[in-house]
Amino acid sequence: YINKIASIGLGFRYNFSFTQLGFSASHSNQSITMTQSARGSLVYDSKTNYLDLNNRVNVGRAGIVIIPYLDLNGNGKRDKGEAKVEGLKIQITGGHVLYNKDTTIRITNLEANTKYNFKINTEGLDNISWQIRNKAIAITLAPNQFTIIEVPVMVMGEVSGMVYSKEEGNQKGLGRIKINFYHNNSSLVAQILSESDGSFNFAQLKAGSYSARIDSTQLHNIKMESYPTTLHFNIVPTKEGDVVEGLTFTLTSSAV
Repeated sequence: YINKIASIGLGFRYNFSFTQLGFSASHSNQSITMTQSARGSLVYDSKTNYLDLNNRVNVGRAGIVIIPYLDLNGNGKRDKGEAKVEGLKIQITGGHVLYNKDTTIRITNLEANTKYNFKINTEGLDNISWQIRNKAIAITLAPNQFTIIEVPVMVMGEVSGMVYSKEEGNQKGLGRIKINFYHNNSSLVAQILSESDGSFNFAQLKAGSYSARIDSTQLHNIKMESYPTTLHFNIVPTKEGDVVEGLTFTLTSSAV
């Protein structure tokens, strides 16, 4: 009132999915001032043919593209005919996670030159035989680009059978017997124990050729022999996961 100054101002801002627009105007005794603003980014990734307009500033930022695929042969590489897989969920601190219709997972608006640790949740996968070996991944990102990470979802096969003991014509299931599984009849991949009724089951085998044997050291200690000594089987690469049943070992007392 003393200086006889009067002013009024009006501001407006709206967030669209593709940009953020703003407008403000002020009026005083001396002048009228108007201001307009717009904020947003155009994001393009030529490797995955991705184009996006959003209301976040992405200049100098980084991103990740996660491509999960069904690794039928278990070689850790995406081969021709190995389809993409949906159902994975990502746990990461920071960024904006987008689950796309083509099953890719895109994480945008990340800090460049920063190390990120994220975890992969597999509870949403359609098949219990689909598994991921590395569920925790650490990566440092470069600015103004997407880093592509292909995640192999392995199809694991299952094998089951029985271990019997045979004494004087009587046969019964034998528990706590060690069964060794070898890949290509050479490298040991797993060792399990038979259940109290003699049954055994193992569901962590990639596609390939395998053999099963009763542990030789244990046979020596309990003074028994196995028939047969070795059982050969194949895990066939299928989308649902192969199941091999009916492996049977019969143990008898060894000759003195």
